Amino acid sequence: QFQYKLENNLGINVLSLFDGMSGAQIALERAEIPVLNYFASEIDKFAIKVAKDNHDDVIHIGDIRGVLDNIVSLKSIDVILCGSPCQGFSVAGKGLNFEHPQSKLFFEFVNIYKTIYPT
Repeated sequence: QFQYKLENNLGINVLSLFDGMSGAQIALERAEIPVLNYFASEIDKFAIKVAKDNHDDVIHIGDIRGVLDNIVSLKSIDVILCGSPCQGFSVAGKGLNFEHPQSKLFFEFVNIYKTIYPT
């Protein structure tokens, strides 16, 4: 399980689901939003390499299906970012919508969101 940095109390704790190359972290930096911990759920090895090359402080927590088991204190997450796979909604996905295996991962996000923010 992953522990939070304890150097200071400045900044927000971010959970980025389907993180890709951590593009959201770039946006947070440009918006001058301080980040204490940036947890990233991503499985694509090439995207993870780019994220690690650009941001050595990203805390990679693996597949979205294990997120709830890999974060010690979910109550400390201030922001959840999510860009779930959309292949099932494209022409290439044959219009399967949520019947497409990758599109179904959206419901993992919903479960995580409801767990972190029950009200």
